[in-house]
Amino acid sequence: KIMPEDGEDLTQYEDLERYQLEHTKKNNWLKHMCLKSDGVSDPHPNISLRPGQGTSAVDWLNPGRTFHSASWVFAFLMQHLQCVGYEPWNLLALPYDWRLPPEYLQERDQYFDIMKTTIEQTASINNRRVVMVCHSMGNRVMHYFTTWIMETMKWVPKQVEDSKLKGKTAGEIWIKRNIKGVVALGAPILGAPKALHTVLVGDAFGLDLFLRNSEARTLARSWGSSPWNFPLRPNKYLPDVMVRMRMQGEKDEKGAAPDWHNKDIEELLHKYIPNVEKIWREKYVKNRYFYGQ
Repeated sequence: KIMPEDGEDLTQYEDLERYQLEHTKKNNWLKHMCLKSDGVSDPHPNISLRPGQGTSAVDWLNPGRTFHSASWVFAFLMQHLQCVGYEPWNLLALPYDWRLPPEYLQERDQYFDIMKTTIEQTASINNRRVVMVCHSMGNRVMHYFTTWIMETMKWVPKQVEDSKLKGKTAGEIWIKRNIKGVVALGAPILGAPKALHTVLVGDAFGLDLFLRNSEARTLARSWGSSPWNFPLRPNKYLPDVMVRMRMQGEKDEKGAAPDWHNKDIEELLHKYIPNVEKIWREKYVKNRYFYGQ
């Protein structure tokens, strides 16, 4: 039975039945959006959620009337590009299931094969190389994709028409022939501390009117993609200490709040969320395409 939480304002609801109805819908949404603890499997045999296709899947988060104006993603960018002459054959989108770790995008959805074919066809039809526009984690996807191309096409062709490409691997030649450049929007190139914050304590990512931090934490801990945005380690760019913490309500001998304690990422994952630590180690640390070049 669903009842209001302590301190929650019920004046927005006409009655308890309305409250229960809306929260049941929300609980169903959360149940469908979660994955199993392995970070890759559908939550239930009768639930199979897959990404939309085409540009309509990346314009608005919610095309409905209520949240339409506040949920734009690529909508305005695509409108401007269309105004300067872009058409359906040279303005395409490659939506993906952003809940999955990279290797399962390929294993379940053949995503990188589809991405490779789409880029080739678009470049061929328009007789020019493509420009990739990537937003947020899409930049991590693009980085993984180019590494995947380089690693799966390592051979060196014996005959190459362009003398500048002689001695290059097939992967390097493919990228040079098909991709002109990448526009990186909000790119977590070295990862994002907020991704770690989300799986540890919860972060609604600005969706506070709809999502509680505790609900965001539950979602993030079930998604195999969460570690994809963890701060990259080891590397020479990020500080040694990424997390400082203290327990809520903890007091020192004088009754004051104690100092913050430096915590290692691996230690926190192992102690508080071992299933996320397992996903991180198996799907990322051991993945030869993940760190790339």
